[in-house]
Amino acid sequence: MEIEKIKKEIPKRIPIEIDIEEWFPERRPFISHELLDSLEEDEIYFLKQRLKDRGYKESDIDRALEEVDIKFDFYIVHPDLPGPVKIKWERTDPWRGYYTSDVPEVDSKEAKKRIGTGYPLKMSLHYVARDPQENERFLQTAIDLLRRAGFLAIPILFPTSNVFSVNAELLVIPSPEKAVFNRTDLEFLKEFDDLYVDKYTRSFSIFTGTTRPIDPYIRELVRDAERLMKRKLGEVVG
Repeated sequence: MEIEKIKKEIPKRIPIEIDIEEWFPERRPFISHELLDSLEEDEIYFLKQRLKDRGYKESDIDRALEEVDIKFDFYIVHPDLPGPVKIKWERTDPWRGYYTSDVPEVDSKEAKKRIGTGYPLKMSLHYVARDPQENERFLQTAIDLLRRAGFLAIPILFPTSNVFSVNAELLVIPSPEKAVFNRTDLEFLKEFDDLYVDKYTRSFSIFTGTTRPIDPYIRELVRDAERLMKRKLGEVVG
């Protein structure tokens, strides 16, 4: 009877917010498996403390927790985002997948629903194991180019089931001056995403995993992105 009472007080879902600026003030945010596991453990600890404060025995609390399947919902929060962004596991097959933000890709049909809003879109690219400084230079170049074109890009790194890669994601929103996406913005972002993915994937072999120096591909990205800005946006901004 006591255990059934406890089970009624245990929430079936627990939301957890990850404040990017608070948790990662001086480095790229990496939402690791270990971070998510530790946040779940913290929530269970505080839940058990609250139940103990209500007079329940620890042994009964543990038994009740074993019988309740609690779902944890993780959210990214950032001052530039219009609201929390949910994190989800994208399954590629029964054994493999990767974490990602639950917002539309810039080249998806759902992206059109963002026209007239400032809600984020995403660009996803799986970075391979190589000199971290090379990955960082490529990522920062994309962020800088998007800023010149009138967008803010918030980088989030997610783990994948492949230990040799990470999902390097850019959450893209209009700059404060632009405020909302228009149709031309979406056309630009889709073409920019194609360039971004193409330049990076040509910098390594998908068959052998051998990487090539990243700087020539960064120069190509800058050159082609500037041409795209001029063609789509009328001028190179910034």
